[in-house]
Amino acid sequence: MAKICINCGAKIGIFEYSSTLSHTKVSFCEKCRKLPDELLNDVRMLSDSSNYKKVKAEFQSALESSGLNSDIKQYLWDEFQQIAANKTETNYTNYAIKRFAADFEESYEAVRTVGKELTCDEVISNPPVINTGNTKVSTFAFEQYFFRNGSYASLTITLVNYNGISTVISCSSGGGDGLLNLSWGAEEDFVNDFWIKFRDMYPQFETEGVPLESLEYPEKI
Repeated sequence: MAKICINCGAKIGIFEYSSTLSHTKVSFCEKCRKLPDELLNDVRMLSDSSNYKKVKAEFQSALESSGLNSDIKQYLWDEFQQIAANKTETNYTNYAIKRFAADFEESYEAVRTVGKELTCDEVISNPPVINTGNTKVSTFAFEQYFFRNGSYASLTITLVNYNGISTVISCSSGGGDGLLNLSWGAEEDFVNDFWIKFRDMYPQFETEGVPLESLEYPEKI
């Protein structure tokens, strides 16, 4: 079945130099591909989180003035977010850490809500809080079923708040199936899905918080 250009509606030929977005899967014909490629070029080139805010602001400005219709803008924005999720987290396979300027109660509610929204799960979604003076700690656990390999993966979130700085540590495991314990990336997807939904549901953590730039804890922890 021939692909259709999402912008102009033309059928895309087999040998045509077209472009299909890797995450949202929409396609642009040879004539229409230049603009989306240019819009997404900077985020594709990101190597870490240090320039993310600048790249995001420039992308939003360029997208707004692009002249594209609202549906295409939404596809491109979704693509940008998916690419950025893999670029701006501190990822070690199925492990990611972020730090925000936010109080413990707000961070606790955000993690709890995002985890339940993502998994519709009640596995330790209201964990106890350990309070040691200036530091509060809580550990959440969630579970999700992945249809592509017929298995469950677990996601553990540890929240540490020290003097108004919340560090959120996410780690997933499981997700394997069969004699070879193949997960097909289920654990990595679970971590990425959590941070994408976290960013979508609580944008204030990105605009008002402080993204993690270093893995070092404050000296007194």
